[in-house]
Amino acid sequence: MKKIFKTLTFTLVTALLYSCVPDGARTGGTFVSTDNAVTCTETFYLFTDGASCASSCPTGTHEGTSDEITAILADATVTDEVKEIVQTSKGVCIDDLNIESRPSGEIFINSDFCVCKGGEVASVNSDSSCENTCSGKSEATATMFGSVNVSSVISGNDKLQNLHGWCTNDLDNNAENGASCSLVATDINGAKSNINLTTFSGSNTFQATLEGNISFDQTFSLQIIETGSGVENATSSFEQIRLKEPDTGDGLDLDGNLKVKLVGQYTCMFRTTQDDNNTGKSFYLDTARYHFYLPADSPITPLAPGVSNTIFCHDYVKENNVNDSAEFSRLEHIPDHFALWDTLDPRFVSDGSNLTIDFIIQEKIQKLGISNAPVKSYFSALNGCTSPDAQGDSCINQILGMAMNPFIDSKGKSFCPGTDEYLGTNPEMIALGEVIGVPTEGVYYAEGPREVQTLPDGTQQVLSNDVIMIRENILKKIWFHFGANGVPVAPTEQTESQATYFYWPADFDSPFVHKKGYQKLYTVKRMDELLNDGRTTEIPTSLKPHDRKTACVPASSL
Repeated sequence: MKKIFKTLTFTLVTALLYSCVPDGARTGGTFVSTDNAVTCTETFYLFTDGASCASSCPTGTHEGTSDEITAILADATVTDEVKEIVQTSKGVCIDDLNIESRPSGEIFINSDFCVCKGGEVASVNSDSSCENTCSGKSEATATMFGSVNVSSVISGNDKLQNLHGWCTNDLDNNAENGASCSLVATDINGAKSNINLTTFSGSNTFQATLEGNISFDQTFSLQIIETGSGVENATSSFEQIRLKEPDTGDGLDLDGNLKVKLVGQYTCMFRTTQDDNNTGKSFYLDTARYHFYLPADSPITPLAPGVSNTIFCHDYVKENNVNDSAEFSRLEHIPDHFALWDTLDPRFVSDGSNLTIDFIIQEKIQKLGISNAPVKSYFSALNGCTSPDAQGDSCINQILGMAMNPFIDSKGKSFCPGTDEYLGTNPEMIALGEVIGVPTEGVYYAEGPREVQTLPDGTQQVLSNDVIMIRENILKKIWFHFGANGVPVAPTEQTESQATYFYWPADFDSPFVHKKGYQKLYTVKRMDELLNDGRTTEIPTSLKPHDRKTACVPASSL
């Protein structure tokens, strides 16, 4: 006890000296130590250190629980002196356990996966190489063949290294079960299906049988998740998929759901440059981002060689090549930005002033008891910019696919039909459901801010506004009005017709906070507003969608 008393005296003196030092200058609290022992009646005892106290437990330690304290007091290897300090201290700081964790968000599913059935392609969003890939596959049910890229966090970990290791190798994390992965499919309503995933030793490739686990002609989001151990549930990136029965080649198919294709969004960067007269090198004065749209069945149009100083649409650092090529992935590519109906579906062939599909819908309505049902035009082509031209001077515009005209309800509100309408009592909606087969959602145009670039001679150049397309299930998670004092407020059913905005790229966790430096403000606009600087120049002759939706398209799950 004499040694403890001497230590107490030293501690009190030292504490007085430390009281002049701000807490912020001492990481992890105030530390007090002696050459022999300590007493920590008003502070926390650092058990591993054995000769220090702290005002709080530092990083890497935690305050011991009653069970942990009991274990220390029962440990025969711990001296009586230390046990007395443990009992008289305010608390005991014990080192945290170093538990290994499986990295999440470090697996990236490649978009060039294939779904094959009977040697034929069996998905809407198939890569151009899939026809050749599937010709060598004998699986009788729709099976996905894919690969992933892994980050250096995984490739540099000796216990993981690749997808197979990430999915199957156990870690020191107190898991009750062995590690294993599932391919988790999520439908538009959020319902999930766990699909068995097969990986291969030393490889980043995988395969999974989709048929029997998810439905055809519906869009699903896919994600690889480590579900076996039940510890981390570490995840990969998302991809979307839509199964279709392989083409039989035995004539026109006018039955079944309309064929769907996905449309991707990507970015091209336009730069203003200036040459250094001394070095001959170029440096960048300003950059503007523009968005383009690429249907899954359309080839990439590469930029001409030598234009990368002023425009680029691929990651030239990753590809180690400044010149563009069709083999390079597009910059910031979202392969499943929204879906459209495929123009190659034979039901979109023109029949006079209407499409074949219009007469099919009319016939179905008549079979439901409406004898004088008129022929209506339900679908229109949706155009978009698929790329800059080869020199980057203008936009290459093409038909992306077919979209459906929005409907207006009895209250003047626009809507895109879904399951509730298809299962209702309106013959027109029932007929549409039999032909379309999937819920639909709106697609909208939005215009970015006006941008000005300063040229090398000091003059300023006003750039054309970026215009993007965005689907309803994304937009309505992030859109807002500007309320009093410019504060964003969420729209309601009563205010959707007001001017609406959103920040892009989307941040679903905090959509109303502007992340300056990479997000820009976009304004939702009708086509006539885009063409007339946001102004209405004439009285409409028909009802227009109250919330500015442009068209209805097959709904996607995210």
